[in-house]
Amino acid sequence: MPLRFDLSLEDRHKDRVFVSVLLAPDQDGTAVDGVAVMLVGKTGECMSNRLLLPISGVLYQSMLTTVELRAFEALGTGARIVGTAWTGAEQWEASCPADPGTHLEDHMRGRGALQPRCDSEFEGLTCGDRSALAGVFPWLTPCEPRPPKVVEPELETATTDEIRSFCSELGLDDEDSDWLEALLEED
Repeated sequence: MPLRFDLSLEDRHKDRVFVSVLLAPDQDGTAVDGVAVMLVGKTGECMSNRLLLPISGVLYQSMLTTVELRAFEALGTGARIVGTAWTGAEQWEASCPADPGTHLEDHMRGRGALQPRCDSEFEGLTCGDRSALAGVFPWLTPCEPRPPKVVEPELETATTDEIRSFCSELGLDDEDSDWLEALLEED
């Protein structure tokens, strides 16, 4: 695919949304004649004017821009942001929900949650409360990537057949396998 075209909800108000538009071409560059975005309702009805972005020409690098879409009236649930990027007869389409908190990770971590109507009804979680919840629901704790665990046979004491088998598992050709075997025989 010569162009990655994505939309992402950045912020939502009662009658408008702010959406990020990402255009990422392949290595050779991609010609883009235009990009348009708009709000649509649950049943596909237009909820805003179609906004034509001032983008035209060959893209050699990724481009990210944020635009505001104003609805004709207050936004209900189920609204979506849809976009189209085109060049000649070819076009790419993208969409994303206009409802906040629709991504599972954001929902589970409590990011982008709707604010309660009356703050006095709710109390914030203490560090102890958060730790207790993380003990029961470990996915709530941000995790850091672990380095991959590499299991290698003891090549210094391996037989020729074991070395050949290991090289085959790695997808090495005969020349590379011979080089590795010769390297291991050197002391």
